[in-house]
Amino acid sequence: MRERRKITNLVLALAAMALGLVAQGYFANGHLTDGLIVYGVAVGVFLYAFRHHRLTLAPTSEVSRDFGSLAERVLSFSGLQALILLVTSGLAAVAALRLFSGDVAPGRAWFLHLTSVAVFVAAAYLLEETRQPPPADRSRFTFHVSRFTFHVSRFTLHVPRPTLYALLLTLAVAVFMRLYRFGSLPYGTWYDEADNGLQVLRILSQPGYWPVYVESTNLPAHFLYLIAVSFGLFGVSTLSIRAVTVAFGLGTVIVGYLAARELFERRVALAFAFLLAVSRWDVNFSRLGIHGVTTPFFALLTVWLLLRALRTARLTDFAWAGVALGYGLCFYASFRLFPLVVVSFLLTILFATLWRRARGRSRDLLITRYSLLILVFALGTLLSVAPVAQFALSHPDVFWARTRKTSVFRDGVNAQAWRNVVANAAKHALMFNYRGDPNGRHNLPGEPELDDVTGVLFVMGLAYSLYRVRHPRLALLVVWWAIMLGAGVFSLPFEAPQSLRAIGALPAAYLLACVPLALFAAEGRRVLGRWAGKTGLIALLSLLAVVGGLNAHTYFGRQAHDFASWNAFSTAETRLAHEMKRLAGDYELYVDPLLANHLTTQFLAPGVRDYTVFDPTNLFPLGTSGPRGAALFVMPETEAVRDLAGRYYPQATVEPFGPPFPGPAILYT
Repeated sequence: MRERRKITNLVLALAAMALGLVAQGYFANGHLTDGLIVYGVAVGVFLYAFRHHRLTLAPTSEVSRDFGSLAERVLSFSGLQALILLVTSGLAAVAALRLFSGDVAPGRAWFLHLTSVAVFVAAAYLLEETRQPPPADRSRFTFHVSRFTFHVSRFTLHVPRPTLYALLLTLAVAVFMRLYRFGSLPYGTWYDEADNGLQVLRILSQPGYWPVYVESTNLPAHFLYLIAVSFGLFGVSTLSIRAVTVAFGLGTVIVGYLAARELFERRVALAFAFLLAVSRWDVNFSRLGIHGVTTPFFALLTVWLLLRALRTARLTDFAWAGVALGYGLCFYASFRLFPLVVVSFLLTILFATLWRRARGRSRDLLITRYSLLILVFALGTLLSVAPVAQFALSHPDVFWARTRKTSVFRDGVNAQAWRNVVANAAKHALMFNYRGDPNGRHNLPGEPELDDVTGVLFVMGLAYSLYRVRHPRLALLVVWWAIMLGAGVFSLPFEAPQSLRAIGALPAAYLLACVPLALFAAEGRRVLGRWAGKTGLIALLSLLAVVGGLNAHTYFGRQAHDFASWNAFSTAETRLAHEMKRLAGDYELYVDPLLANHLTTQFLAPGVRDYTVFDPTNLFPLGTSGPRGAALFVMPETEAVRDLAGRYYPQATVEPFGPPFPGPAILYT
């Protein structure tokens, strides 16, 4: 009977997953209420099946370590060296901020800023040495028969060889998803990509122009400096801009595994990395040269380093976590919400510790043990973000301009604005499973952000995490998901749901989807015993294959052949730029005013400046022409010009440009 109850719970959990797929079917057919009812039943069955199961997650460090007195550490030789380095770091940071504020010698200011961060990390390593002697083995790279070990000073990663091979295979899948048809999908160069490219060209061509914040892009300049490096390596092109975001997408997969490994067992962590590798949401923004994809990367990097720091209680880990959080704040705007996630998590751990202490389960007080470490974490954050923070304080109107413009409260805090917030919250909560971002540049319009299988796992993982929300690690996932959705929830209602602004919730959603996988793995081991390993591996690989196939089919099939998605990347302006470069010199160029002075054209055809923006009311007859004639670039909306051109010049050739699949023309040459 005992074995039967165990099997029954596993069967019930699988039945709940099947009901979730039925609910997804209702959603796909537009039956929201029916889908929610079925999901409610599925969640109830799933929670009942795992009602007695407590998911084992890696705890924070419970080892009481002898830190010694602060005086002893500082007065030691290494401690004095570290103190000198900390003072040097602070002086370099202050000097850099003075240069930034005076707009004097920006190159020197950046050098001093980076020096201050590097010296701070070095000081953390020296302080760490005073707490515990370094390991005897200082080898940089060591290979063992069964595992790969990587040592850099005190920083060590242990990866079993099968796990390493699996991770490399996952990374290969991520490369394929981000580079397959890289030159043609998406076809166009979006306005914001062109803006990024033009600003980088200005940085490269204008001596002394090393900005902290670029008003045109409404964001700090750090992302642009990475594009400048890419231009130096690969030349000036749209693909060079997108190479930077592809690198961030691949980096997200790597740090995703490391972050998930701090939460789950290796197989589940690998599953999470694979979900990120094939995620259509992440793939879409990895192939678009704008800032958004940096948010999942820095969020996962910060969480990995912070969880590792809480586990090891090392100064160096806290220092690196602070640096990761600080530099994350120097990229996409939605990451500005992530410090709230971090603070909420640390407070959750503190309250959990106080609760255990009050009930006599622990004599240790976390805030006492970790006060110095949290201070190091905060200092690393402040040093890294200092130039951007100073700009925000000295130029608040410029720094917050875009946020105010897109805020749901831009017309004031009133009852209608709060009603919009409620409506936005509902749309964003449903975008994972029911109806996603309608913008063709961000998504297959209206398609849920998660595939059906991952969507069901996400709902079950969210429900279980809420059920066990007193566990700090599960609370982290819930709070992370909810807070980072806020970037979309509090933005303009006509754009909701907005997957770009809410992209910070992407890693949390996939981590929540991995919670049921961890539950099934634990339950399977109890039920199947020695057969659990092979059976579980086959089931997991089959599930991941289905998820990969669904995402690849949606992105490379349905989305690639969707007109709204194809036409959302300044596609007409991109074609105009290519045609202007091809025809310039032989033809007099006349450009529709609807296409004139677009940043995409300026970036893609910078050498073509001799053209006329025509007035449709007095264009004909044409006043001038080139050696081979005149070329008119006309939008579909300017139909009268095409008709008049045919009457004045019956021998003219008309070349319509449309999608590589059945669809309307978007430009006439």
